[in-house]
Amino acid sequence: MHEHRLIERTLNLIDAQCVWMEKEKCINAVAIDTIVDCIRTYADRTHHGKEEGILFRDLQKKSLSDEHARITRELIEEHRQARVMVGAIVKAKTAYLAGDKEALSTILTNFQNLARFYPKHIEKEDKHFFFPILDYFSKEEQDAMLREFNEFDSKMIHEKYTQVVEELERSCMSPREIQTEYQTIQNDISQKIYRCKVCGYRYDPSKGDPKGHIPPGTQFEVLPSNWVCPVCGAAKEQFIIV
Repeated sequence: MHEHRLIERTLNLIDAQCVWMEKEKCINAVAIDTIVDCIRTYADRTHHGKEEGILFRDLQKKSLSDEHARITRELIEEHRQARVMVGAIVKAKTAYLAGDKEALSTILTNFQNLARFYPKHIEKEDKHFFFPILDYFSKEEQDAMLREFNEFDSKMIHEKYTQVVEELERSCMSPREIQTEYQTIQNDISQKIYRCKVCGYRYDPSKGDPKGHIPPGTQFEVLPSNWVCPVCGAAKEQFIIV
C-alpha cells in the first residue's frame, strides 16, 4: 500500500497545480509533464502493471465470489479510464503550446477528474479488495506472487519517483529547478544497466545493441517488446536491473 501513499501525494500536487492554473490562466508545462510521467510510469506501469499482469492474472484461475469478480472488472475498467484522462491531458497540453488557449480548460477538467477518481479507486482497493482476495491463495501461492512482485519492482523505479514527488513538493522550487531535478533523475534512469538472468549478458544503454539494430542511447524501458537478448535469445522480461 506504500504505492498508494505516493500516488496520493501526487494527487495533492495535481490539486495544487489546478489551483495555480486557475489563478494564472496558463499552464506550467514542466510540472504537467512531470506529474503525467509520475502517473503513467509509477501509478500505471508499476502499480497497475503488477495488478493486471500478476494479481488479476492469478485471480482468473480462482472461483471468485460475485462481489470480488465485479470489483476486479471495475478496477480494470478504472485503470482504462485513468489512461484516457491522462492521454487527454497530454493531447490538450500539446494543443495549448501550439496556441490553442482553450485547451487549458481540458487540462484542468481532466486533472480535476483524476484527483477525484484516484481516491475512490484507492479506497476500493485498500478496504474492499486487497486483503479479502488473499484468502483465495495458499501461503505458497502468496509467497510466489510476492517474489514475482519483487522481481517486477526490480525492473521499475520506486525510489526515483519518490524523489520526483518530493522535489515537486518543495513549494519554493521554480519550474526551472523542477525541470533540472527531473532531468537529473531521468538521466540516472537512462544509465541503468540490465542483466540477462539466463546468460548474464548486460544491456548498456550507452552502447545499445548493434546486433539488434538498437542505437546507442536507447533506454531499456523503450526497447521493443519483441526485443531479445543478443547472446541467448531470452525475452526482455528475463532482464533485471544491475
